[in-house]
Amino acid sequence: MSKKILVVDDSAVETMYFKGFAGKIDDVTFEYAGSHEAAIRLCGQEKFDLILIDECMPEGDAFGLLAAIREIDDLNKSTPALVMGSAADFSEDEYLEKTGFVNYLEKPVDFYMLKAAISMYA
Repeated sequence: MSKKILVVDDSAVETMYFKGFAGKIDDVTFEYAGSHEAAIRLCGQEKFDLILIDECMPEGDAFGLLAAIREIDDLNKSTPALVMGSAADFSEDEYLEKTGFVNYLEKPVDFYMLKAAISMYA
């Protein structure tokens, strides 16, 4: 069964990387949202197996977006989410735990780290 992953990032370069990874990972389908509004809309319509959210976007931070996604309905209330950004910002486990993220991916996202995250959390 194919796993559905939502990537929320306003960077066209990062989205291009993920699109390049998409064909190289079996049984994974990526959906993309370039804004908080698009991510909230998609999360209200579809169930995802994993959500990856850029740490900082023009509309706000990843933590606020994840809280908004959790409030929508039951579709993605318990979907594992990873924040993407600088490793130094997320090095304390308690920080991630308090914000609702299960882990982080350092940007630029490494292909093998992405595959590992999908195996662990999706």
